[in-house]
Amino acid sequence: YCDMETDNGGWTLIQN
Repeated sequence: YCDMETDNGGWTLIQN
């Protein structure tokens, strides 16, 4: 499962 979320005003790719 892949989900893109924002962190510290930037784009971070979260892969679970």
